[in-house]
Amino acid sequence: MEKGRVQMKSTKAQLKSRGYIEDQALDAYRSFSKEALLQLLNSKEATDRTIGAKLLEQFVDKSVLDAMLSTLLTEKKLYTKIALSESIASQGVIACEALIKHLGQIGQNQYHTLPDVPFKKKRYPLPRDIISRTLCKIGVPAYQSTSFEACALYRTY
Repeated sequence: MEKGRVQMKSTKAQLKSRGYIEDQALDAYRSFSKEALLQLLNSKEATDRTIGAKLLEQFVDKSVLDAMLSTLLTEKKLYTKIALSESIASQGVIACEALIKHLGQIGQNQYHTLPDVPFKKKRYPLPRDIISRTLCKIGVPAYQSTSFEACALYRTY
């Protein structure tokens, strides 16, 4: 083990309870329709929600974006949140306006002022808003597509 690295000791059951899935678990669901995948987002099982989020990435449309964002707003499980964030980011610029409306609304661990020290943490859990992380995943196009009105919306937060 590298110096300074912490070894994860979570059991498979603990990881599963957080929504973690192996990539091969997706294979059994690849033939599901968009509607069936959207239903998985409402499952009581975090792993089902993760599978739905990962496979909905292929559908770039407003109904899918709205469903994933709605799920993200209430999601508690780590790996499901990550999958939702990645799939929403894959929607690209079309997701920006919807994301900006929700900046600062998820959780209670966001920064409310700029920190004195630069932010260097790269792993979850992050003391930042998952919405801002998702916008960062979209990258430069997210910021090129935002209007000054959207930025003003953020400042009121």
